[in-house]
Amino acid sequence: MANPQAQRLDPIREKYFGPLERTDVLGSWIFGGAAILSIIVVVVEKTSFPHGYNLIQGAFVLLVLGLFVVGQVSRLYFSPRAEDKRREDFLSNALNVNLTHERTIGYYNNNESILIRKMGLNVLENTHFTKAIALEMVKMVRLVSGVYIAIWLILIFNRDTDLGLISAAAQAVFSEQVISRWLRMEWLRIRSENIFRELHRAFLSNPASHVLDAQILEAFSTYEASKLSASIVLSTRIFERLNPSLSQEWEDIKVSLTP
Repeated sequence: MANPQAQRLDPIREKYFGPLERTDVLGSWIFGGAAILSIIVVVVEKTSFPHGYNLIQGAFVLLVLGLFVVGQVSRLYFSPRAEDKRREDFLSNALNVNLTHERTIGYYNNNESILIRKMGLNVLENTHFTKAIALEMVKMVRLVSGVYIAIWLILIFNRDTDLGLISAAAQAVFSEQVISRWLRMEWLRIRSENIFRELHRAFLSNPASHVLDAQILEAFSTYEASKLSASIVLSTRIFERLNPSLSQEWEDIKVSLTP
């Protein structure tokens, strides 16, 4: 991650994560539209407004199909492509090779000369930033999810509520964009915290070199697998806001690991 005092260049963020972020935003808008239409379909009387009812049903089906397409494009194309490029840059920096010509500057910040230890410090820096950014992101997601769940529970416990409305609300609450997204974000935050804590302890305990090497490789593979499983794009806006304080914390962490 970036040191605010150093020149920073990250071509991977805009070129590869930018489209992924925009696709996710598009998916959120489509989901919102589909959720609204699913409720309107229940409220509108088919017999009284047959033409309008059919238009709403048709629009709802199109939005559901659009949400499916956007979700698949994001999961199967944009996300793997972005993560592959980030991993290529990570390994290029950690192992002093050129796996890609699209290299970042100032993204990883340590002067370790032993390559495997450099990889470990890069993982430590990544998880340090990820856990903090995910924590900030999940605060709003918790609030939104809580509102959705509260509305759904109110509808359930209201005996006069139409079952179709309860069903539409349940479809929204338990979709990929609400409960699932919240759980995946919490999971990524927790995994990043655990990886950071365990790897930090490994550096502090200074075990035999082959043991530390194994712990570093395990941390790297676990972190990469966690990102792919969670499929959460970290907010650029929150990163920019937290970057100065997190970078200063990272400098303090590096000092604490110096023998």
